Amino acid sequence: MTYYNLCRSTSLNGLFLLVLALVTLCPLLSANAATKATAAPQTKADFLAQFAAVHTYDTEAPRGPAPADLLGVFDGKSASFPADFKGKVLLVNFWATWCAPCVTELPTLRALQELRQGDGSGDRFTLITLSTDVDPKADKIRQLLEKSGFLKDGPHYVLNPDDQTGWGHYIGLALPTTFIIGVDGRMLYKLTGPADWASPGALELIDGLIPAGD
Repeated sequence: MTYYNLCRSTSLNGLFLLVLALVTLCPLLSANAATKATAAPQTKADFLAQFAAVHTYDTEAPRGPAPADLLGVFDGKSASFPADFKGKVLLVNFWATWCAPCVTELPTLRALQELRQGDGSGDRFTLITLSTDVDPKADKIRQLLEKSGFLKDGPHYVLNPDDQTGWGHYIGLALPTTFIIGVDGRMLYKLTGPADWASPGALELIDGLIPAGD
């Protein structure tokens, strides 16, 4: 098995303090989600209320494009982001193997992926998981993805530890963090904290963004 990092990796020092903060904040986000999500959210508003923070990008004003990166993936595959995903709504979920809320959230993301593949909208919607593990262990990541049922379909990537201008700049100090990107390659949502991505409220949000099929 071949394992790739994003772009290049020469030093982990810049990411160490970020990870230390994430380790501290991750349990707090989990507790916050537990108090908010006692049942599956039935509406888009209820779904968004689960998150510790919600940032929306003004669709009427010029928006910055999603960061452009060369992504590395398991088993020797790679992709250019966002060039290889043009014309699709993208959900990019940042997680880590040490983040309990992230791991708990993975099966709901997998359920969302299966639902949208099953209804024929898979060619207009892509879900990407992106691990932020420092000195990531491919076997540990693979084990958790396999346990959640996620491994067979992918795509799964890891974050470049030296990335200070691309995705690393956008994530902030909390995991999980999820970005939703429109078909034009520009940001729509930044959602901080875990959520039930298989809920009716999540489907209402995603389906409202996916363009109609031919």
